[in-house]
Amino acid sequence: MVTLRGTFLSVLGCCLCWLTSSVAAAEPILLHSPPADAPRDKALELDFAVTATADMGSATVVWRPQHNSGWRKAPLELSSTGVWRATVPAPAMDDPGIEYYVIATDRSGAELPQFAAAAAPHPVYVRGTAQQTLEEASLRERGGLRSDLRITGETVDYRVVGGVSGTAQDFGPRFTDFQVGYRYWVLKGVEYIEAGVGRLRGQAPDANVISPEVGINTGFDRGWAEVGFSPAQFVGLAGRVTLGGDEETFRVGMAAVLRLGMAQRSRLQLELGATSGVGFKFVSGFHVHTIPRVPLSLEVILTNEPNAGRETAERGRFRIGVELTPTVTTTAVVSYQALKGAEHGFGAGAEVKFGF
Repeated sequence: MVTLRGTFLSVLGCCLCWLTSSVAAAEPILLHSPPADAPRDKALELDFAVTATADMGSATVVWRPQHNSGWRKAPLELSSTGVWRATVPAPAMDDPGIEYYVIATDRSGAELPQFAAAAAPHPVYVRGTAQQTLEEASLRERGGLRSDLRITGETVDYRVVGGVSGTAQDFGPRFTDFQVGYRYWVLKGVEYIEAGVGRLRGQAPDANVISPEVGINTGFDRGWAEVGFSPAQFVGLAGRVTLGGDEETFRVGMAAVLRLGMAQRSRLQLELGATSGVGFKFVSGFHVHTIPRVPLSLEVILTNEPNAGRETAERGRFRIGVELTPTVTTTAVVSYQALKGAEHGFGAGAEVKFGF
């Protein structure tokens, strides 16, 4: 009887021990508050607390970029603050985010699932800053292209239109302006940087001679550098410095640009600049790109270029472009200008832009 009773008690004790150990093994030995999102380009630190009764040999966070099949491992290590921590590196924290699960092992090496699972990982979505969101939207508007190469030529002529034969004098300036400019869209604080060269050649009245019939040859070779900023989504600011020379001396110019609207969509753009000995120019333009593949713009220009001694002229300029391919756009330019009412005429030009 004693032997049978002792055997029964031993078996019962073993069963209780087995049940107790099974329940303990089923309980998580890591406590964790999973994040729902995290900043972009910043290492993600996942903190864990080990329960007081845990018998943990090791633990690992298994993670991967969302919608990716390559799992990677980040071991839990005891940090200086006393918590167990696994770190996902900053380069991995990109749109749309990561997903992960956690496993641990006991002292015997048996694997103990702790949080989520490979079949159902926990997602962490990456959120960008306001500036990053603006940069991404701007780059999408540009079709992912960061560079523009523009080649532009324009002829401007103030010769008299409709004058009475034998009485109308042709005293207005006429010139041809050729430009090559390269712009790189940085889209990180600085919106873009631009550099270019230009060559202006023509003829204009000599302001220092009493007889208005006397003309002078006008020439101005120049190079410029421009930097643009976008402090807000619909606001752009830019500054330009021009260095060049004509037949007489070295010339320096400066200009400022204000944009209201989206750079690749509809916008109002104002530009004011002046170059010593050449003249000033104020341009107000409305640019529209709502018709697919057909950018349009209408500009009103007040200027006394190409020779600063002349009166201010008014110019109207219309531009119509056609996107031949996603990377090549051609634009036709027509203009009408008037000086002192009697000196007026037409202008024309063309531009080719390559995006890459």
